[in-house]
Amino acid sequence: MKHRDHTLRIIRLPKTMTLTAGRRAVTINASAIYTRKLHHVKGPPIQATLSSSSHSSAVTSVTFSHVNFQTGSKLAQRRTFFTRIQSVVRTILVGDDFENPKKLLERQYIYLSLLALEYRRLCRLASANSLSTNQLAHDQDKDALYEAAIEKLDERRLDEMSNERLRIELQDAIHPQVVEIIHTFRQVDSKLFPCTNTQLNHSNGLDPFWGMDSGSFIAILEQELADLQDQMATATDSCSPSLTGFLTTKQEAITLLLLFLTRGETQAHRNDPFGNDTSTLAPSSLQLMRKYQTINLVRSACIRRRIGYSILSLRSSIPNAGRGVFVDGSALTGSIVSFQPGDAWPKEHLLTTAPEVMAHFAEEDEHCFISLRFDDFIIDSRQSPVTVLVGNASGCNPWALGHMVNHPLHKTRPNCLTTMIDFSERMFHDLESDAAGECQSHAYMKYLPNAYARQPSWKSRAFYNEPIVMHGLCLVARRDICDEELFYDYRLQSNETPDWYSVADSGIMEQEQVVFFRDD
Repeated sequence: MKHRDHTLRIIRLPKTMTLTAGRRAVTINASAIYTRKLHHVKGPPIQATLSSSSHSSAVTSVTFSHVNFQTGSKLAQRRTFFTRIQSVVRTILVGDDFENPKKLLERQYIYLSLLALEYRRLCRLASANSLSTNQLAHDQDKDALYEAAIEKLDERRLDEMSNERLRIELQDAIHPQVVEIIHTFRQVDSKLFPCTNTQLNHSNGLDPFWGMDSGSFIAILEQELADLQDQMATATDSCSPSLTGFLTTKQEAITLLLLFLTRGETQAHRNDPFGNDTSTLAPSSLQLMRKYQTINLVRSACIRRRIGYSILSLRSSIPNAGRGVFVDGSALTGSIVSFQPGDAWPKEHLLTTAPEVMAHFAEEDEHCFISLRFDDFIIDSRQSPVTVLVGNASGCNPWALGHMVNHPLHKTRPNCLTTMIDFSERMFHDLESDAAGECQSHAYMKYLPNAYARQPSWKSRAFYNEPIVMHGLCLVARRDICDEELFYDYRLQSNETPDWYSVADSGIMEQEQVVFFRDD
């Protein structure tokens, strides 16, 4: 089901993009991102469309494009000597950030990510100020927070910033969430695996259950099954098919693992609840797979209990698509919902005729596990495991499943989007501070979902805003997501696409194209 063409030639350029929260959605025009001066104009909606997600438990609602951005009157004024000097200085500082189609596309996606992250921050702040969950569920409250998020971004004058500065703003906004998530991973693993250094760094070939208390795993899974059955019993007939499907698939998965743990049953399936065809696996391989799946599901359950949601790799809701990735719990708009694992390739190592590099990327990418950042770093997930494997270089991060997230069905909107993320030294310094000296930095480094295929050159590092440990990609929720499958727009960069692929109905897609790599 995955296919992001390895030729990496073309990406589509959106003229507008939409982010949904509450009853409304903001449609952001391209001019809103790169015009010199913006004014936030409040007024009646210029457009209203009826929208409903087949992957959401929310009822059908009216989506309003209720925010307009207009260029300021300064653009129409006579250019004075001072404004001409400003223009020259600005050109020196930002280059072609306001003209290059690829850079304009990046500005739009950064703005959308910043808007989602700011909305999430305000929601959490409102909850901390004793606003109850029930109150926050009202559409009026969400609309007010959404309006506040837009105003906050307007105050920061993002439209005047260079792309480089916008990237810094994005990293600053996403930094606290990454620290919280990785710290949660560490807390959960420390409790589940007291001898973490032994358990999560064992060499290949050892039993992943070695030294672990399988009885505690059974207790956690039994509690998960009981809670799940209660949730299914209280579910009303109005629940969406996607919610019902997720609960049923999760129940099947837990039941399968409990039978394995308590009775040693390893029955093969052509399409098991995890989306795997195990009919041809040897019994020993199937047992190993079930042990890894047990650890993954137990870790996910413990993470969800701490922060309200986690992610699971289960059978996709798309027929014959194999595996998919689901949010287990409730994730707010702007929440990180997975990391893209794999090798990070800096741009300078791609613009080469080195035989080993050319041979590496000449290999077919039939599942399309190669992703491109706007700064031309490539994340190659072709060698990443399809499930989280302890002991793997990128396997300690339980959310390193972004490469398994599916492209949405035709006329179905994606519920998350890709966002660049730089794992900085500052993040790990904050993690060590939170740990109060209990752990060394290496205790957190193992949660990095990526590894450099080639180290960035010193020339590249000289331009970093701060020391960066690793470059990566993550998926951020475009709307509130609760107990449903994740989908993001692959934006295939090839003129030849597979039969299952169709341009996503995401509100951010148009037919214009941006050339990322050229043959000349």
